[in-house]
Amino acid sequence: MERIRFLLIAAVLSSFLVLSGGGGRGSQPEEPFKTFVVCPEGSPNCQFSKIDEAIQAAGADDLILLRPGTYKETLIFEKPVRLVATETGRVRIQGMQPGRPTITLKTSREEDLRVTLEGVIISGGSPINPTQACFDERNWICPDGVALSGEGSVAFTLVDSQITQANTGILCPWTLHSEGSARLILLNSRFSENVFGMYLDGCDFQEVNLTLEQATFAGNQLGVLIDQLGRKAGRMTVEIEESRFAANGNGLTANLRIEGSKLTIRNSWFLDNVVGIGSTMSSTTEIRTSRFIGNRIGLQLGHLLIGEKSGSILLEDSVVAYNIERGLYILSSSWIELRNNLIQGNGSGIVIFRADNLLSLVNNSILHNHEWGVALFRSPCVENPPTDPRFIDPIFIQGEGNEIRENGKGDLCPEDYNWPPNFQKQP
Repeated sequence: MERIRFLLIAAVLSSFLVLSGGGGRGSQPEEPFKTFVVCPEGSPNCQFSKIDEAIQAAGADDLILLRPGTYKETLIFEKPVRLVATETGRVRIQGMQPGRPTITLKTSREEDLRVTLEGVIISGGSPINPTQACFDERNWICPDGVALSGEGSVAFTLVDSQITQANTGILCPWTLHSEGSARLILLNSRFSENVFGMYLDGCDFQEVNLTLEQATFAGNQLGVLIDQLGRKAGRMTVEIEESRFAANGNGLTANLRIEGSKLTIRNSWFLDNVVGIGSTMSSTTEIRTSRFIGNRIGLQLGHLLIGEKSGSILLEDSVVAYNIERGLYILSSSWIELRNNLIQGNGSGIVIFRADNLLSLVNNSILHNHEWGVALFRSPCVENPPTDPRFIDPIFIQGEGNEIRENGKGDLCPEDYNWPPNFQKQP
């Protein structure tokens, strides 16, 4: 990655020399952008000692190179710009104002905002005390990491970077009401020791596209929260690939309520969280080739809003193993399909609280769970089952070809429930 970065910088400088050099008659071509260099000691070693000074001097899409060091600043981006660390992980942008963002992306209706940060650490806590808690149950005592603001469109890319010890790593607040769109791309970046790794709740953009690729959310009170409770929230597309959610409260909670929204997860790991994926209400959710291991609950799918049916959820070719209480907890009101998964060694494999919409299980292996393989949230399968008739209406289950065996208390509960023919593959 270092080699790629230096090649990038070399290419930028080479282009600058070619486009601004002599040789030939007539007017010279304009240089595509300028390059500014920032270092903590300032002149004569570089042009600026403060990042904000370079931002003010830079034009649209200019490149700002950051040399190693700690920069204690509160930054506002109102024009397109790129910040690139010359050495990954050795540039720290330290927040200064508790409860305020370290970096604000302030959009306007007049111009789209494009911001790229590469190779930096954005910190809300004190580097003297790296284990500082940002929330003491009464006060938010750290700045946020990156916050969205304004009324226009934004494209934000974070590469090879880290956001740590902040209230919220990336924040889209309730106060934002934008007429534009948001495109957020997070590549090979880490969010750790924050209250919220990412908080997109009530985010009023006309459209939001979020990509997480090789991203890590670790040790946050909540990894990622995505919801669409804003008054004018538009369609949202979320793609998560080759990412890790480890040792958070909830790893991911995603409620994509707007029609046409979609959540796609591929080749990702959810490890040692309280809940790997929390309650999911989405127009379309597809989870493939992922791992849910060592959480208290691996996946909690569906929601408990009575009478509100929404979307579909697919879990396919995945492993749900060694989760303490339940591998999967089904809340339904969404159409849910479980296909070709290994569900093994959990407290119970699958617990179905409600399935008022269709629940389909096809060709899953549900093995060696400590309590039940598949259980309804009813007596005698659980203690204190619900008595509210809204939660004990008929459960709609279909499926076939499931290998369900060698579970501690039993494979299916209740045994006398009218399970579908061929639901459990016979030995």
